[in-house]
Amino acid sequence: AASLWAASAPAETNDTDGRLTELERIAERIYEAAKSGDAEYCRELLEEYTAQMVKIAYDGMTGAEGLNALTQTLVQAKETFNKVRFSRQEGMTAAVKLRLATDALSPRSEPMWLEYRKVLKRDADELKEAASARDPEAARKALAALRGHYGIIRPSALIDREPAAVAKADSLLAFLGKEVGLSSPNFERIGQGASHLDEVLDGLFGAGDAETGGPVWSRRQPAAWTGVMAAVIVTVLAYAGWRIYAAEKRLSLRRPRD
Repeated sequence: AASLWAASAPAETNDTDGRLTELERIAERIYEAAKSGDAEYCRELLEEYTAQMVKIAYDGMTGAEGLNALTQTLVQAKETFNKVRFSRQEGMTAAVKLRLATDALSPRSEPMWLEYRKVLKRDADELKEAASARDPEAARKALAALRGHYGIIRPSALIDREPAAVAKADSLLAFLGKEVGLSSPNFERIGQGASHLDEVLDGLFGAGDAETGGPVWSRRQPAAWTGVMAAVIVTVLAYAGWRIYAAEKRLSLRRPRD
């Protein structure tokens, strides 16, 4: 994997800002193409994104979890836009996740994903109200909305936050999902779990409305370790490309001949 990275990466990596800006531009174009439902153009742009992504030196931008989250977001986007039955809604979700995750790499005080704080807070409040009213259908609907919106910002949070904050959110949502999914939900337990949502959201976005919730990642990732993760990225993307090719080949063999 290391030799593959060495072959793919350029000799000079001092233009990180310029390369990252170009990556953001490509991600924005993917988002715009997804809005118009142009899956073919999105596939082309995703290849451009991949080529640009492996040129960047990620020293100090994020940790291993963040790099893995970005890679997996790209892989999932490719799989979404390569489906035989393309879903425009799934395409939009994949494009938004990639756009937000790309933006989270930039050393801004207020990355775009932080704008989702109010959305998740609203979902959390609705879940708490449903638990208080002992309304199982409303609880399921509120939790589905919360998990869906959290899924969109989760890669960005892994890039921009300490992994522990994301792990706490994952754990709490898994607990709530199990409880709400029961045929006879225990609303005492759901209410107790939901009461911790504000604390968990504060851990992700920053405590208090006055706080912007800027990046808390220490940005001290050693350059050598970042290089290793970059090599892993190339390997994962190559494997993802093989999976997509293999899936398309199987589908073509299944199609009836004219």
